[in-house]
Amino acid sequence: MIPLIQAAVVDKNRWLRQEDFVDIIAVSQSAPGPIAVNVAVFTGYWVRGAAGAVVAAAGSAIPSFLVILGVAYLLAGFASNPLVMALFRGLRPAVLALIATAAWTIAKSTLKRPFHLSVALGGLVAVVFLRWHPIVLLAVAGLAGLAVNGWDARRGAEPGAGTSRRPSQGEGA
Repeated sequence: MIPLIQAAVVDKNRWLRQEDFVDIIAVSQSAPGPIAVNVAVFTGYWVRGAAGAVVAAAGSAIPSFLVILGVAYLLAGFASNPLVMALFRGLRPAVLALIATAAWTIAKSTLKRPFHLSVALGGLVAVVFLRWHPIVLLAVAGLAGLAVNGWDARRGAEPGAGTSRRPSQGEGA
């Protein structure tokens, strides 16, 4: 869902810049609930405020709910069928490919400075090898970002380089 949302709001309609979309994904991953719905809600809020968030939530959750309900109804009698099980085993690599594609797209647009790359690699090591809880990783990465932005400001560099602000209602829509 994330590549589809990105194609609609960044590439096609240009409601958000790629950097803004990546920020929304980061916040969406730390919020509870399905990430696709969170991304849609934050994007809707970014573009049209509270009404946009409500419409985006409904538009992203209701179709998925209806499709899953229909598939569950149809598959209830076929769940133990060897062909159905083989179908799902075949879908796993495709889902992995979709997730990897989304990760690659985000990495290309965010890992532009050595600091960003070091946080990403450090986070990977911390979660995979050191078994850090993702919330701890988010807290540490957030504090590191605050520290680096404070350091940039003291050096006279633009603090928060690469960050953006929320556009006003008239902009970008």
